[in-house]
Amino acid sequence: MVFKKIFYSLVLIAVIFIAFNFFQSKKIGTGADRNTKYELVKNWPSLGAEITLGNPTGLGIDTNQNIVVFHRGERKWPLLGAMPDNYIKSKTIFILDKKTGKIIESWGDNLFIMPHGLTIDKENNIWVTDVGLNQIFKFSHQGKLLMKLGEAKVAGDGLTHFN
Repeated sequence: MVFKKIFYSLVLIAVIFIAFNFFQSKKIGTGADRNTKYELVKNWPSLGAEITLGNPTGLGIDTNQNIVVFHRGERKWPLLGAMPDNYIKSKTIFILDKKTGKIIESWGDNLFIMPHGLTIDKENNIWVTDVGLNQIFKFSHQGKLLMKLGEAKVAGDGLTHFN
């Protein structure tokens, strides 16, 4: 008897929660900031026909307000089976001009297995992680490797290993 009351109470709470979220009025396209205006720019980014943008796993803005993209190129996340072991052949880091969307810099070919995250520090260095390599990398804005943390393809949770 007590179990039935608890069950029906939970069902009622769930129905109320769903109804509240479904019927709540939504502000479409305005957001909380009513002063910022956005404009759709057609054909942005302008990568060219020979370049394919893969799954973007990290986005950032450098000190010049240009867009930095870390993507997986032709690599797909495996739904079943092991993580790929080979490196992505295409360039995985693009720096895009904020106005035109054209590539200013591109690099990262044959460096990563499964790109995962990106951040840019105040000195414009680009930090990325690779979940396939279990490593963290620090690059200059031009793509020069400045630091590498972790042991390639060795997962762990110590001072020299990441997972």
